Amino acid sequence: MKVGSLIECHDGNRAIILQRELAYPSHPQSTVRSLVVQFMNNAKPHYSWLSAEGRKISIFSVEKVLSESR
Repeated sequence: MKVGSLIECHDGNRAIILQRELAYPSHPQSTVRSLVVQFMNNAKPHYSWLSAEGRKISIFSVEKVLSESR
């Protein structure tokens, strides 16, 4: 998953990834902890929370990547 990828969440909402938050930011092979996204239909699902950067979701709420950015 990269910034700009289109994802689908477990309830069918689609979103574009704006930013990734890593579990261990200083480690080069860190896993992704959460994503800052922009939902396509301006949804505000119960599994997301509002932060200073935008809507954040857990990585576990992503069902599949629909379109990978280059």
